[in-house]
Amino acid sequence: MKIVDLSYLKRHFKDIKEAYTVREIIEEAKSVFFQKILANVKILPVETKYIKEVIKKAKEVGVLDYLSRADIKLCALAYKYRDIAIMFTNDLYIQNLCYFLGVKFEGDQKIEYAKIFRYVCPKCGVISERPICPKCGSIADRKVVKALKI
Repeated sequence: MKIVDLSYLKRHFKDIKEAYTVREIIEEAKSVFFQKILANVKILPVETKYIKEVIKKAKEVGVLDYLSRADIKLCALAYKYRDIAIMFTNDLYIQNLCYFLGVKFEGDQKIEYAKIFRYVCPKCGVISERPICPKCGSIADRKVVKALKI
């Protein structure tokens, strides 16, 4: 089962005979050109429970702020069908999240390391999931706190 995002679809539309996505990806493709490309792409619904699980994992990994609502729903669709699905995306944050969700992924360029991000306060050193330090109120720097070789 091939699940595609818009970035991958733009580059490989001639090769795609059948694929799946979510409504939000179709809505991102407003032009007539993309509507023709999407002829071989079917929309599948995704339940709220999968969306919630993906949001929870994206928070744990530290990538939630870098994903659109469409990205989250697409990851939820791939997570729902993780036993048979492969996510086709060139978005490195989506690939990173897929790794931690246990979803297979492909892309023109693939991540070499799956990373967990956190914010580190440059003044007091507090590590947090938020960009503002909860201890001193300073703007924290986003850092990789763990990298796993894929």
